[in-house]
Amino acid sequence: MKSDYGEVILDWLLLIRPTISNLQLRKFLGIKDKHAASRILRMFDLKKDGKSVKRVYRLDLMSGLDGVRLRRKGTGVKES
Repeated sequence: MKSDYGEVILDWLLLIRPTISNLQLRKFLGIKDKHAASRILRMFDLKKDGKSVKRVYRLDLMSGLDGVRLRRKGTGVKES
């Protein structure tokens, strides 16, 4: 079963908080590896604020959505 990280991240950003950090994503998904969480966050067209451990990711409502899904970074194709 493939996890649909785009839907999970979008749910977080729309329902819980407008930003998500690496730590918050790890806790939400039950991931232990910070590098894996970072790779997941970088898959999507999210805006970054801050550096290092203070970095948070947010959705740019003008460009980050493709219909009701997060836009994958660099492809212009929605996450499926």
